[in-house]
Amino acid sequence: MRTLRSSWPRNYGDSLLWLSSVVVGELFAGAADKQAEAAIEKLCFSFQKARRLVTPTSSDWSEAGKLLARISSKYGYEMMASKDD
Repeated sequence: MRTLRSSWPRNYGDSLLWLSSVVVGELFAGAADKQAEAAIEKLCFSFQKARRLVTPTSSDWSEAGKLLARISSKYGYEMMASKDD
């Protein structure tokens, strides 16, 4: 596993790199071991320290859901039932 450099977050082009708390949750969900969790913690700390961690509000989630519903309707996507249903 690659280690994180101490220069995070870094510039990419004309903008700084941001980290979403949603992505952080996904990273933790996929962490294979304690070493991976520690790397994610380090990444999060670096972004928090740089004030570059963004978290969606409840309004953001509502708007995202509405947008997904419109996309689903427009392109004919259907909601799939879980395997347990």
